[in-house]
Amino acid sequence: MGKNNYAWIIVLIAFLVAGYFTGINAYIQEVDPATYAEVSREMVESHDYIYLHDNYRQYLDKPPVTMWLIAACYKIFGIKNYAVRIPSLVMALAAILSVYWLGTMLWNKQAGLLSALIMASSAASRLMIQDPKIDMVLIGFMTLSVALLYRGLSDPRYLWPGYAVMAFAFLTKGPISIGIPALAFGAYAFWKKDSSLIKRLKPVRGLLLTAALILPWYTAVALRRGDYSAYFMLFKQSFGRFYAKQFNYGGDDLFYIHTFAWAFLPWTLFFITILVQRFINWRNKTRPDDGEVFTLWWWILPFVILSLAISKLPQYIFWILPPAALLTGRWLDEKLDKGLSKHENTIFSVQYVIVFLPLLFLAILFILSFPPETLLPWLVLGAGLFVVLIVLFTGIQKVKKVIVLSVISMVTFDVLFGGYLYPAVLKYQPFQIFGKQIRELAGGKKSVILSYQYGERGTLNYYSRMPVRKVDTAQEVDQYLKTQNPSFFITTNNQIKKLEGMGYDIDVINTLPFYPTSRMDMSFILKWDRNTSLTPLSIGTISRQKR
Repeated sequence: MGKNNYAWIIVLIAFLVAGYFTGINAYIQEVDPATYAEVSREMVESHDYIYLHDNYRQYLDKPPVTMWLIAACYKIFGIKNYAVRIPSLVMALAAILSVYWLGTMLWNKQAGLLSALIMASSAASRLMIQDPKIDMVLIGFMTLSVALLYRGLSDPRYLWPGYAVMAFAFLTKGPISIGIPALAFGAYAFWKKDSSLIKRLKPVRGLLLTAALILPWYTAVALRRGDYSAYFMLFKQSFGRFYAKQFNYGGDDLFYIHTFAWAFLPWTLFFITILVQRFINWRNKTRPDDGEVFTLWWWILPFVILSLAISKLPQYIFWILPPAALLTGRWLDEKLDKGLSKHENTIFSVQYVIVFLPLLFLAILFILSFPPETLLPWLVLGAGLFVVLIVLFTGIQKVKKVIVLSVISMVTFDVLFGGYLYPAVLKYQPFQIFGKQIRELAGGKKSVILSYQYGERGTLNYYSRMPVRKVDTAQEVDQYLKTQNPSFFITTNNQIKKLEGMGYDIDVINTLPFYPTSRMDMSFILKWDRNTSLTPLSIGTISRQKR
């Protein structure tokens, strides 16, 4: 196959990126995306872009860049759901282009394009756009900084933009933005026994530039909110994941193994094959090329270190998707040009089966979980299956065929996940409906929404444009009613009868079923069991009965 025949890869990447736009205006999900959407909205409302607020109280959990980007989109497009997702989508493109650039620098253009294709088609990349947390913004900046620094090894002019972009990554998630590139370049230099490589990166001057860009914001926050705020964001939020019980989200010892396995679909089997082959080569004292050394360490060391943390969340392992994409892109580039061994031929045959799994998964969800109310989702699924079958029986080269089939399958999944399944799930998160109703009834006036013995929900803030306060006792309710009587409230249906029994007038506006959609289990997924997992929630007004 000619090295200049790249058009088919570019077309596949374009289809994947187009699929990102499906569902871009879906409701915002709890918990983290709702928080970032609300922090950004309060930025625009208050015109305060330095001192972050969530639910009208100070917010210290994350640095500001993601919220700055969302706020900028609000200013351009208005406070819309799609404006919350645009920064993640744009930074996904930045990550894809950075992976392409690295692939071309490490190997060749075809390897770069294949790596970009794999980055664009991984399940986690799609999820990070639909469920817009901070992590895709971090990945975009961090991968671009690695690409610029790698280019800077041969052309020092690229170093300073690399360290500047690293500062943006730091102001997105904190020290991890320096830690992962440092592990990659440090291990690369150690393996090559080339200390001059580190010297060429000019780390002292470069990190001074990074520090000069990040310290003004941290200093301003520390001066206003105290030294602990900077300590919390710079140290405890990052390194506390390894030891602090307050960040212990659980996760078994193999958590990141099975998480990465689904996150890197549909390429997981190939990546496992690559790791096994590289281990065998190492045992046989066959040295990998420099590009493989760099990307292998870039993936292995963060994977091991993250696995040691007591706090494990799926999105943390997404940070090392770029080196996995590069390793897989390089491997496929070799297979396209050199062909397959007997064992590799078997691996590619198994991939034919894997190609159908996303389509089968969609069909199962349609039947057992969220039956479509129209024929359109079934037609899209049928069209994807039809194209897969056509390509399957064409006579094109096996490696190319498997790549095309894998991407078509994922594009079909992306379109139906973003355009149908994700919105269908979020129907059971009613805060967006509640928030809009309260905002309309308030007529532009702002008051506190009382959440009685229930909790605070970021999406209720975001859609109501009002603060939400958790109250657990009649005394707390009365405290608020002294200044705003009646008041809007949200609570479970069971609590309404108790409130009425305590002498409150309750006027219910709406009641809808709720389920915490970020933590789905089988009782929710199976449609015939779903009612057992739902909690009826009501909004309305509450006031003291006149005596």
